[in-house]
Amino acid sequence: MTTLWKIATPVACVAVISGAAILWWVHKQKAIERKKFGEAASISRVGAEQGDARAQFEFASMYYKGKGVRQDYGEAARWLRKAADQGYAKAQDALGVAYYYGQGVPQDYAEAVRWYRRAADQGYAKAQLDLGSMYYEGKGVRQDYAEASRWYRRAADQGDAMAQYGLGYTYFQGKGVPQDYAEAIRWYRKAADLGNVMAQDNLGYMYFEGKGVPQDYVEAVRWFRKAADQGYAKAQYDLGYMYSQGKGLPPDHAEAARWFRKAAKQGDTKAQRALKTRLSTPSKVLITIEFLGTILLLVSSYRSAGGAFGPQQRTAIVKELLGLSYLVLVCMGLFQMGVAQTNAFRFTKNLLAGMVLAMLISVIWQQSAKSVLRISGMLFVAFNLYAIAHYDVKHFAPAIRMFYLTNALLIGMAIPSAAAVWLAAKTYQEGQSRSGQAAPSQT
Repeated sequence: MTTLWKIATPVACVAVISGAAILWWVHKQKAIERKKFGEAASISRVGAEQGDARAQFEFASMYYKGKGVRQDYGEAARWLRKAADQGYAKAQDALGVAYYYGQGVPQDYAEAVRWYRRAADQGYAKAQLDLGSMYYEGKGVRQDYAEASRWYRRAADQGDAMAQYGLGYTYFQGKGVPQDYAEAIRWYRKAADLGNVMAQDNLGYMYFEGKGVPQDYVEAVRWFRKAADQGYAKAQYDLGYMYSQGKGLPPDHAEAARWFRKAAKQGDTKAQRALKTRLSTPSKVLITIEFLGTILLLVSSYRSAGGAFGPQQRTAIVKELLGLSYLVLVCMGLFQMGVAQTNAFRFTKNLLAGMVLAMLISVIWQQSAKSVLRISGMLFVAFNLYAIAHYDVKHFAPAIRMFYLTNALLIGMAIPSAAAVWLAAKTYQEGQSRSGQAAPSQT
């Protein structure tokens, strides 16, 4: 028991200090950002109250995003209207968006169209795109593909990538304009060159099908990859499909599964179905390793129990249940089942992974508990100190999953190791206590 406390106490202290330091650092960075946005809000308020339309628009944006002021859609809409009434095109378009989504004002498509039109008539490209979309969808106005194409073209001619994509799509569908794949390609390419992911993916599709251009799988892959690298789920599935079929590049089922998994995490149903019906070689290897590891734990635990139902056998049962539970979670994760995409599931899976790993090490090296506990503790401290030193608020958020999953793994490794050290200390003390008692004798 004394040995356990000697190891556990400093590790726990460092863990608490590290956690507190992380919270302090995050709080400090948030305080700095709040102060910066607060100062910007104060400057914008002065200009807005003096009637400056641009300042009113900027102040409204702060209310909309909750930057420097408490988020308030109603207040954002109020300041947008002040700027819009002065003819400020950006505010007019933003007020149209507020009416479209019903944010701070009652949802009203007709009113959204009215404000979009006022901004569009001033030549504001985004408003022209928004107005074109209302005509395309038939919201607030009678559906009119020709009018939608006309507004898309006005915005596209100003270099708006989304409008260029929209115009290309109308040519692809032949809605409002004659169907023309070559013209669709031309507008898709303009938008794709500006980084629009939907245009990049659609351009890849045109090369895949050979519509408007000679069929070219290599070029299709190139455009799918551009969109996939930006996180567009549909393109990630499309790229995974190309890998799985060996079109435009050598077949690679592991890489296909990797891209399917990326798309599936974003909710792409095609990718989720693909993962359910296809297991990559690494996935098969992982399942095999976990299965064999569980069997190894079961067999070794049963042999060490000696057949009698006592503390050792109870420990064996716990080990077997933990191993089997982890195997179930691995299978759920590979097949994208239900809660497998939640953070709680991932944390639990990594926690069990650490526990199983520590128990497998103990099977191979029976005196490993103290070493594993020390190593996991040192890695825990080192990793958290690294996180404190290298991530501020802006960069910490994207890495938060890696942060809690790594900590879960290390904590999982420490739990069975600490339990083993404690049991060993307890057994030793009981043995010492028994050996110190006087043997019975005759008088």
